[in-house]
Amino acid sequence: MSDPDQNGGSQSRIKMDNLYRDNILDHYRSPKNFGRIKNPDVASEEVNSLCGDKIGMQIKLKKQSCRDGTLVTSIQDIGFYGEACAISTASASMLTEKVRGMEVGSVKKMTVKDILMLLGIELTPTRLKCALLPLEVLQKAITQSSLIQGQSCCLLEMSKVPLVKKR
Repeated sequence: MSDPDQNGGSQSRIKMDNLYRDNILDHYRSPKNFGRIKNPDVASEEVNSLCGDKIGMQIKLKKQSCRDGTLVTSIQDIGFYGEACAISTASASMLTEKVRGMEVGSVKKMTVKDILMLLGIELTPTRLKCALLPLEVLQKAITQSSLIQGQSCCLLEMSKVPLVKKR
């Protein structure tokens, strides 16, 4: 005979996994922040060589002076585009929702753990690569922004690339 606490815990875990899977499918079917934005400050695009997923992001930055006189840069607007699987698309959708309004320094510190927390499910190594693609693109764009110190990024010729819907 099995322990009722273990079965209850197991069933609870299955219900939570199903909720997270439903959330992933919702973000895949109706992604938030999907599309290009007007007048981005930085942009980046990457391809997952294992599966061919392609994600690009455009970001509008906002600089603000703090009370102590330091200058802080945050993400004012963000959009993503490309052709990707459900995990990559959902990850990009959830990530762009989370980082809007965040300080760039905090975004640079985001890790695998943050993406897994957003998705809420365990992933195989191959699927993890899909989930991390949007974070890689985002952090690459932000790194470019710190290198150019507030000037518009020369990578904006990507805005000429046609918008591609998800697979």
